[in-house]
Formats: sequence, structure tokens, C-alpha cells
Amino acid sequence: SHLAALAMTAGDGEGFGDDPEGTSSELQSAVFFEGIYDLLDEHLKVTNLLFWYFAGGPRLFEAPGAYLAFSPMYKIDGSEAPSMMVYGDNDQVVPE
Repeated sequence: SHLAALAMTAGDGEGFGDDPEGTSSELQSAVFFEGIYDLLDEHLKVTNLLFWYFAGGPRLFEAPGAYLAFSPMYKIDGSEAPSMMVYGDNDQVVPE
């Protein structure tokens, strides 16, 4: 869900390599389920560990810019395609 949101907010060709001529990497719509979209949020200590573990580092205090770059929350500008986010009442990671 996080990577889909990152793709949704990145726009055409931003950071995903070159699109073949005549094609677009922009998503037309998406549905996101219980993802973490703000890696800078202090209450989400688990994101520090996940980002470090899956991306091979760095930790938030070492490179806040990397966490910002991978946080779809800060890339929303209103030009995104229609999307829907779904959260459950018992989500223990992302608060309401």
C-alpha cells in the first residue's frame, strides 16, 4: 500500500526510471489499505526499523531527507488520480 501511494504521488516518470516513448507511469486510480504514508511521524517508531531493515538504512536521525522522500503524505499536491484509503478500527500501528 505504501509503495502504491508513493507511485500515486510521484507523478509521471518521477523516480521510476524512463517511461517508454508514448507511455506514462501515472496511475489512473488506487485503493490503499492501512498503510503508513508518513515516515517522519514520531509516533511511528516502527517505521524507523522497517525503513532501515528493508531499505538497508539509514536511520531517521541520520537522513531525514530520505524519510521525507519516501513519505507520500508530503507529496500530495491535488493533481493525484482518484483514490480511496481504507483503515480498520483495530489498527495498532496507525492511529485515527
